[in-house]
Amino acid sequence: MVKSNIKCDDSVQPTFFKMTKGKKEYRYIIFKIENNQVVVDKTGDRDKTFQDMINDLPAEDAARYVVFDLTYHTKRENHLREKIVFLSYCPSGTETREKMLHGSTALELKEKLGSSFIHLSKQCDDLGDMNEEEIKEEMAIKG
Repeated sequence: MVKSNIKCDDSVQPTFFKMTKGKKEYRYIIFKIENNQVVVDKTGDRDKTFQDMINDLPAEDAARYVVFDLTYHTKRENHLREKIVFLSYCPSGTETREKMLHGSTALELKEKLGSSFIHLSKQCDDLGDMNEEEIKEEMAIKG
């Protein structure tokens, strides 16, 4: 996919590091494209749930990126793990131009965050694609 000319705001990486390093302040971060930049839209504290994240998504047809620190059990060893999931949420009713920008900017954002931190990437066209149990199942198989 072709990269867009959309860049990440300077706050994107430090906010992500607050989720992945040290004290781990956040369970999730929601990003959006605004004024030709990817910016932090919302954050969820560590006590927040997957459903809280879904509730924080806009009600209207607006694209978002989500990184979520998911807790799950591995299939083979049944070990408890926490890994980062990258969700590219672009509802079918989103304007065509926004869909194109969203799709071509996902790679830029993942590179900025550090793709080694991201265990699973998933495209979600509606809230039904954001099924926590199905995502946990995918994660469990990957280990």
